[in-house]
Amino acid sequence: MLSAGEARQLARLTIRARSQASPTAAANLRQVAAAGQGLDFHDFRHYRPGDDPRRIDWTIAARHRQLVVRQFKAEGRLRLHLLIDISRSMSVGTPAKIDCARKLAAAFAYAAIDHGDTAGLSTFDAQLISHVPSAGGRPQLRRVLETLATARSGEVSQIDRALVSFGNVVRGPGLAVILSDFFQPDLTLDGVQYLLYRGLTPAIVQIVSTDELAPSIGDDEIVELSDI
Repeated sequence: MLSAGEARQLARLTIRARSQASPTAAANLRQVAAAGQGLDFHDFRHYRPGDDPRRIDWTIAARHRQLVVRQFKAEGRLRLHLLIDISRSMSVGTPAKIDCARKLAAAFAYAAIDHGDTAGLSTFDAQLISHVPSAGGRPQLRRVLETLATARSGEVSQIDRALVSFGNVVRGPGLAVILSDFFQPDLTLDGVQYLLYRGLTPAIVQIVSTDELAPSIGDDEIVELSDI
């Protein structure tokens, strides 16, 4: 789903968020576990320029000829929640909007987990279809990518209802990224407000196709004012 070149580009990125609507949620986006005064080992990740050389695991470097650094739980970790609309309207476009949503979600998850944060994935149409709780580590990235690969367009969307259902399952702190075309006539975004109430910081990514941005009109669809 992600090429090697794309993965190298994503390794440079760190996901951050700031919420004007909920300062408390913004302040708590990154959880810090103080147990062990920062000495609780969590995971390894590849060395990046600027990392503290004292965190390099030289045993792994000698054995596998690659530099990795140790991460600890006391380092703030972002809890990322990806919510993807897989309703019928997301199948429109070339490429289909749902394919673009998959690609973006994979990129977000990779960037988060590669930097020691956690990521989870939920899909929805009129209700939650699948839910992978936010967690860290390479096995979690594999779970997210497998769920994305099997996601298929569903029924009509009920975005507010689905977001409220998600908020009943998950609470903050954390960043909830919603990827959808938001094509729903009676949409109120009350679901987004509910996520704020649950301590989450929502981020909206609207995905539309080129045809929807600039619809083409054929000759047979043009009506002269004189004909009306």
